[in-house]
Amino acid sequence: GALPAGGYGVELSRDGELVARTAVEVASSARDRLRYGFVAAYPPDADATGLADTVRRLHLTGVQFYDWAYRHAELLGGGEQYDDALGQPVSLATVRRYADAVRAAGADPLGYAAVYAVGPAEWDAWRHDALLDSSGAPYALGD
Repeated sequence: GALPAGGYGVELSRDGELVARTAVEVASSARDRLRYGFVAAYPPDADATGLADTVRRLHLTGVQFYDWAYRHAELLGGGEQYDDALGQPVSLATVRRYADAVRAAGADPLGYAAVYAVGPAEWDAWRHDALLDSSGAPYALGD
């Protein structure tokens, strides 16, 4: 029958000897009790197998995709391959491959956009909303 919502330990024994152990979360919706991890690197030609294996092993229901955007004020302006705002290489083909792998492993890929940060090129348009330190200087990306 159906189990009530909650966390359960599962043990597999053979001839009285413990062979394997895991845990499961029973919920009416995966979003009722989000178990999430994150990804923050998207190099060209990256293999998504390890990510999918980790999602399954940890029973994740969501994976946050950090630092995938071209710029915080222009998410997709860099083409198929670019360096992110901190100079890390990003391949949108890898982002898509990772998202597909996360879905295939039973979790939701969750896009992240830093709505609190802009780069130097956008500063003038947003300076009135700046987060300032105690001396009045704006925090910079990467601080």
